[in-house]
Amino acid sequence: MIKEPLVSIIVPAYNHEKYIAQCLESILKQTYKNIELIIINDGSKDLTVEIIKRYEEECQKRLQRFIFIDKENEGISKTLNRGIQESQGEYICFLASDDMYLENKIEKQVDYMLQNPHVKVSCTNGYYFSDQQTKKKIIYKKTPKWVLKDEKKLFEHFLTQGTQIIAISCMYGKEIFQDVGLFDENLKFEDWDFHIRTAHNHNFGYLNMPLVNYRMHDTNISKNPYFMYQGELQIIEKALQQFKIKNKSLRRKAYANVYLHNAGNFAEQDFQLYKECINKAIKNTPFNWKIYKLLGKTLLKRMKNKKGGAK
Repeated sequence: MIKEPLVSIIVPAYNHEKYIAQCLESILKQTYKNIELIIINDGSKDLTVEIIKRYEEECQKRLQRFIFIDKENEGISKTLNRGIQESQGEYICFLASDDMYLENKIEKQVDYMLQNPHVKVSCTNGYYFSDQQTKKKIIYKKTPKWVLKDEKKLFEHFLTQGTQIIAISCMYGKEIFQDVGLFDENLKFEDWDFHIRTAHNHNFGYLNMPLVNYRMHDTNISKNPYFMYQGELQIIEKALQQFKIKNKSLRRKAYANVYLHNAGNFAEQDFQLYKECINKAIKNTPFNWKIYKLLGKTLLKRMKNKKGGAK
């Protein structure tokens, strides 16, 4: 008999009346059959709940187990943790209520996880898309750098470079949450911190195939540079303290990466913060060529904008 372990898909839903139907359809169309779906509405104020309820009967017929929780707004980490605690699956996946899975996503990942039992987290490629685009864009044109890192270097890479992982593509062995702990509810966002903690002692795997659709729109959290800047600093400071990182070079690289990444986000929105981030990045890693590449790119763009405004 072919093993088909139960897979828990947890969907945190918040004010996505435009997209939640497509999200649920992508789960119902999965080629893999042994799925439980846990939808948690996190205090939506639009028609999200009403649309979810339209799918209740179909979900109960199609899925092994279906749970819908409607609660007050508590934020993403508390919502995901509630889903983990309710789950019964051997593997756990998360899907934001504005994104979608490709039809064979769960099937491909379960097969990969069964063939690679040492891997506790598997990730995949995916597509960027928006309502305005006629074509989807592949997210990773090349194999992500983290994939090539050995186990010892992976933790340092995630700490100093970010994870560069598509969070909705991940499949986790449930035992990870017992070993590493749940998502940190004191942080502004959850996935980078969790992946740093997981990489300290566990293996990650990568399927080089696009299995998710990541929707781009104006309300994506990543579109808020101030929120992202504060959240990333929060995560780095926690990690350096939690793992007692004394290596000065590693500490400087970790901070410089946050400053450089956010300098790019602030370049057109807040030039004062852009300069502050650039100066802090240089202070931490003065010979980092990526800083000067960003400086040149920003300078050329500002010169071009000035010329355009003078016409």
